[in-house]
Amino acid sequence: MAATVEQALVARLKAVPAVNDEVGGAVFTATDTQDGELPLIVVTKLGAEGAARLDGGRALKRYTLQADVYATTELEAQTLGAAVRDAVAPTGAPWRDVAAGVHGALFEDSTGGVTEDGYRIQTETFGVWFQPT
Repeated sequence: MAATVEQALVARLKAVPAVNDEVGGAVFTATDTQDGELPLIVVTKLGAEGAARLDGGRALKRYTLQADVYATTELEAQTLGAAVRDAVAPTGAPWRDVAAGVHGALFEDSTGGVTEDGYRIQTETFGVWFQPT
């Protein structure tokens, strides 16, 4: 059970061997980021769209989440970014884990770049429908 949508995404990425094994468990929320060896993944909540129900019940909220993959080479960043996409929004069967509060996730965008330190970064952005459990 995840307390926040960011923690739910971190838990998902740690549960998928194709992602977790490559980063040795180095998947963090932005507020929990630890300096460490590359590659690593940092999950950030970029925003949320409000949700309201007239009957007073709890409604799903759509969040925009970003998973930044930091690596030493462009190939490593791109390969790990693809594994993140496959873990969260694989073709035909997007991630859904109602017990963790996740009611669906869709891939939105992917970009690559270089940090000021010269590390490669691959950014994967997702729309996630979440309701705390």
